[in-house]
Amino acid sequence: MNSDIIAFLNEPSIGVLYLNGLKPTFAREKFNKKSFVYSRIEEMKETGFNYAYMNDILVIEDTAKKRPIYECMVEDLPLSTQGDFIAFFHAEIKNHKWLASSLTLPNMVYLKRHLITIVCK
Repeated sequence: MNSDIIAFLNEPSIGVLYLNGLKPTFAREKFNKKSFVYSRIEEMKETGFNYAYMNDILVIEDTAKKRPIYECMVEDLPLSTQGDFIAFFHAEIKNHKWLASSLTLPNMVYLKRHLITIVCK
C-alpha cells in the first residue's frame, strides 16, 4: 500500500545522521518543535522531500540545502542528500497513514550495524 501522509507522534526519540561536519555523526535525539530536524522538515513540507522505508524504519533526507552530495547505505538501501541530515524514525502504517514514532532498540542496533557513510564532492 502506498501512502504519502506522515503523522509524527509527540516528541519521539529518533536517530539523526548529521552531515554538516568533517565527519558524519550519528546521534539519538528528541524530535520536537525546538529541534533543528523538526524545523527543517516543517520547511520541506512546502517543497516536498524524499523518504524511504526499510525494516520498520522511515528515512527522511534533508533537501533544504545545496552542497556536495553525501551518500550512505543502510544495508542495501542507497541514500543521498545535499542537506544537513538524514533522519530515522520507527514507522508503521495505520489507517492508510505513516505513523512515525521513536526508534526501538532493535532499530538503533540495526542502524549502528548497517549504516555506512560515503562523502562525495
